[in-house]
Amino acid sequence: MPGFFISNIATNNKIRNFFDDKCIFEEINFLDFNIQRNTIPKFLYDKVFINGEDYIIIIEGVVFNKNQLMNKYGGKFNSFFETIISMYKKSGDAFFSQFRGSFSGAFYDKKLRKWLIFTNHTGEKAVFYYASSSKILVGSQVDYILKVLKENKIQVTFNEKAAYYMLTYAAMGDDSTFFSEIKRLTHGNYIKVENGLFEIKNYYTVSNRKYDLSKKTEEEMINNLDKLFRNAVKMHYDKDLEYRYDSLAKLSGGLDSRLNTIVANDLGYDNVMNVCFSQSFYLDNIISMKIATDLKNEYLFKALDDATWFTKIDYNIKQNFGQYSYSTTSQNLAMLSKINFDNIGLIHGGLIGDSVIRGDCLYDTRPGKPRMFTYCYSDRFKDRLDKAHYEKYENNELYGINLKALLREISTNINRCNYAELASPFADVDFLDYCMSIHHKYRKDHKIYLKWILSKYPIAGNYKWEKYNTKPTTNKFVLKYRTFKLRLREQKNDYLMDLYPRIFKEKYIDKKTMNPFEQWYYKDSNVKKKMDTYFNENIRKKLIGSSLRKDLNELYSEGTVFEKTQVLSVLGVVKNFFANDV
Repeated sequence: MPGFFISNIATNNKIRNFFDDKCIFEEINFLDFNIQRNTIPKFLYDKVFINGEDYIIIIEGVVFNKNQLMNKYGGKFNSFFETIISMYKKSGDAFFSQFRGSFSGAFYDKKLRKWLIFTNHTGEKAVFYYASSSKILVGSQVDYILKVLKENKIQVTFNEKAAYYMLTYAAMGDDSTFFSEIKRLTHGNYIKVENGLFEIKNYYTVSNRKYDLSKKTEEEMINNLDKLFRNAVKMHYDKDLEYRYDSLAKLSGGLDSRLNTIVANDLGYDNVMNVCFSQSFYLDNIISMKIATDLKNEYLFKALDDATWFTKIDYNIKQNFGQYSYSTTSQNLAMLSKINFDNIGLIHGGLIGDSVIRGDCLYDTRPGKPRMFTYCYSDRFKDRLDKAHYEKYENNELYGINLKALLREISTNINRCNYAELASPFADVDFLDYCMSIHHKYRKDHKIYLKWILSKYPIAGNYKWEKYNTKPTTNKFVLKYRTFKLRLREQKNDYLMDLYPRIFKEKYIDKKTMNPFEQWYYKDSNVKKKMDTYFNENIRKKLIGSSLRKDLNELYSEGTVFEKTQVLSVLGVVKNFFANDV
């Protein structure tokens, strides 16, 4: 994705993005550091790339509270560059913790010879790094780093642990990448390099105890939730207005994107285009079109009745470097590729809302360490992974928030950032902290979420909720029953597929859905042929060890269609990034 690159290893490489012709390139050379950026030429007053007298500053992405910070740290006539210097002098190394937005960046203090390299609180703007002795490579894309390592004949090895993360979670479970020597800087962390010492430091952690809400009534909590949410939505849409861009907002049949769009409308933002993708005439299509029509928003729909994008394995893997399953965003890219982004600012959405406020990470609210592999897409090879990656969390919900939301779901932005910057009010750190401090008895089974929506925005209750095929105003006991049935079905899919494969598939593939994986594979012989061919052409690469190859064969032959895409994602990384080692 567009971003920056820092290296003190000799290189002749110029960083290039997947859609390079849409980006601008700039370069700074200072001492033995080569610093480059290749970014989409939008929101450029938020982005900084300056080699000053005492400091080098790089900011990528958007900082929604930039203007407030400029007023706070020196007045409206300050530049953002000068504001950041003032913040650093007054607040220290973690000055960027005051930013609100989807950002990453780097700060170099020339006098102290100190680097600070950071990503935002929730990790939307990916940063990867290689560090060995006094050598450091940092980049927004893995391939920025790979090219320099290969240019300097520095060995890069295949990380088998990452393969099992992919086969289990369809994403990484920690800071791993498929390249043993390259790590990801995960959410809420920053790199500090000073006096030859390389450190990963934490400035933000998701917690259930940021606020003591024990004396707050449910009504007070709803009012505070609404205030924080509206503030986040306002900051996001105001950023589009600041740069005179049109707003694009994703809209489905779910609650999260619906709430984002309805609140934006309630705040008076009327230059909004809603976009949706699903099978034609599925609930997502029908519901979102009705909402957009009633709000008088422009509406764009991408039908997923063909499987064109589902088989573009290399196209997806080359953009996400194997950080998550290629199929996870194939439908998003099918939609985004059809849109002219020349006059569009942010892509607004409801990302991670299910984990933050809807209570989808509250399957198990018992105190104590997380339950083993609760958030798997496939548990077939879970024993191949070290339990330490989830046992470090205080409870099962924090395990889910960090893995499901901030390592898996947030990573889907890696592809989408090739088109535009993104914003979700549910990922706003102030809203997130407040939500997570609300006791689980209020959040479980959508309790406080539904009360908030229906009390503040009753129009949202006029439309069906796709997940349950009923309105959110439905009797709570009916919703609880449907929630139980949905979870039971999710937990038993593998069992049913094994026990009644033909009957189950025939029923399942005829069901309309946003992501008709099963239908594409079992009803479109061309899709099955392409996927099977890809598997057969790559499974025997010599880089893949015999044990891993056996497991890949087993999961592909016996697993669900989504599990097959997990296998193909592993093979896609081997094919596209280890071409000389296969």
